[in-house]
Amino acid sequence: MNMYPDMRVLYSNDEKAAFEHFLRRGMLEGRCANPNFNVAVYINNYPELVALYGNDLPKYYIHYITTGYAEGRNAMTRIR
Repeated sequence: MNMYPDMRVLYSNDEKAAFEHFLRRGMLEGRCANPNFNVAVYINNYPELVALYGNDLPKYYIHYITTGYAEGRNAMTRIR
């Protein structure tokens, strides 16, 4: 909620509701839930993932959480 003032307005201090919003809509909008992960940068840096996931934004978040972070993939600075 610190990154998106509109979420603070909608959800005040209800972090659970804000997280549920992120899962339902925020990922699809390309919002960042973590200051260390930018989905647009992640997509730009790894074209092989685009071949797998296309425009399915939630899959990039899932990939980073389950695999990408442990592999040391860069999700904050463009490398290409």
